[in-house]
Amino acid sequence: MICYDVAVNGRRLCLAGGQNLRLLEASLRLDPKEGNAYLTVGAHTEKVGISTEDLRWAEHQLGVGDHIELRILQAPAPDPPTHGRFFGTRPRPDGGVDEACSFCAAVPRDDVRLVRGWAGNICGECISLCNEILENEDSDRGA
Repeated sequence: MICYDVAVNGRRLCLAGGQNLRLLEASLRLDPKEGNAYLTVGAHTEKVGISTEDLRWAEHQLGVGDHIELRILQAPAPDPPTHGRFFGTRPRPDGGVDEACSFCAAVPRDDVRLVRGWAGNICGECISLCNEILENEDSDRGA
């Protein structure tokens, strides 16, 4: 699969990539007032009928004179993302994604069902927890 091989000052940061990616990106941000610069490597996934997620492989603060190297290459498997914000999916080690609860990341099984929405999914256990929270708030307010 096509991946980004990213290095700063000769030190490899990550090999980013995966299946079902809508967008793989490396971006530089500079805040001139604060003098801070950052390199971010991330992706957005998309799978028909399943919501998207934002994945991150690197968020690296840069300094004056730093040398950034970005190579596009074919690789059998990328590094796993360091973190992600899930919108109804969860990354697999092979770079693919599975449907999952947007709150606890549980995947569907015989004992776990998902309610699917346009911006994410929620499992039955998280629905129960939300109901408990709302009931406690109502009783605290005297409702």
